[in-house]
Amino acid sequence: MSSVPIGRKCSRSSKVGWIGSLSALLLITAWSSPVLACDDGVAVPDPENNPGLVADCKALLAARDKLAGNGRLNWNAGFVIEAWNGIRVSGSPRRVTELAFYLAPDVEISGEIPAELGQLSHLTNLDLSGSFVSGNFLTGEIPRELGNLSHLKSLFLGENQLTGPIPPELGQLSQLEYMNLGVNQLTGPIPPELGQLSHLEVLHLWTNNLTGEIPTELGQLVRLRELTLAGNVLTGTIPPELGQLSELGWLDISNNRLMGIVPPEFGRLSRLGRLALSNNRLTGDIPLELTRLPRLGWLYLSYNQLTGEIPTEIGQLSRLGGLDLSNNRLT
Repeated sequence: MSSVPIGRKCSRSSKVGWIGSLSALLLITAWSSPVLACDDGVAVPDPENNPGLVADCKALLAARDKLAGNGRLNWNAGFVIEAWNGIRVSGSPRRVTELAFYLAPDVEISGEIPAELGQLSHLTNLDLSGSFVSGNFLTGEIPRELGNLSHLKSLFLGENQLTGPIPPELGQLSQLEYMNLGVNQLTGPIPPELGQLSHLEVLHLWTNNLTGEIPTELGQLVRLRELTLAGNVLTGTIPPELGQLSELGWLDISNNRLMGIVPPEFGRLSRLGRLALSNNRLTGDIPLELTRLPRLGWLYLSYNQLTGEIPTEIGQLSRLGGLDLSNNRLT
């Protein structure tokens, strides 16, 4: 005979029956309740007068699972879109203008960049930068559909594990001011179409596996202040057209396989503060024109095959704080 009291047995049986009934009720409720949509008036209040925001809502819901990967996003039509992770809504009429996960630092994502993000037609800032500290990173290729974001001013996709080529369609982002695709695994050439980005001020493509030559079209980016192409597999010569970038303050194309001379046209870059060309296969003399750059603070030409004498005029660079000419063939 069992030593367990009969009353406890009955209580356990009743509890199991109650849990089963509750589960069945929840299941029936889930099947019978309609799934909320973007035009139900919850995610987008007054949807009849906000069709653009309804369209943004639908695009984000279509993108959610692919972007989240093994992580989780709270994007759900069951509550207002302004409360969704990483989303900022602004303007009149109201539209999604920012998708940036620094707005939601506790969110973890590990998926891919969905093509549906290219439907967010009023987006001005797209920041999907990864973080190896927290384990956030995206994989896969950059969708060419991002080239449809005609209002975009900032595109930050750095520090991920993105692969494949840089889509030439990004050259259609006529309002873009900042582009950071650095620290990924991108391959293929730098698209010459990027030279069409007439408002671009910062272009970071460093630490990838980009190949081919530096497009001469980059010399058309007259507003560019920072250009970093370091840590790739770029070949050919340094385009003298880069000497047309009169606003350039930072130029780093070190750690590539570039050949030829240091363009004397760099002497026109009157705002240049940092010039890093180390770890290439450059030949010829150190151009005397570099010694006339009034703001030059760092000059790194080490690990090349430069010849000739070190110009004494380097001593006139009053702001120079870092100079490395080592491992060349200087006399």
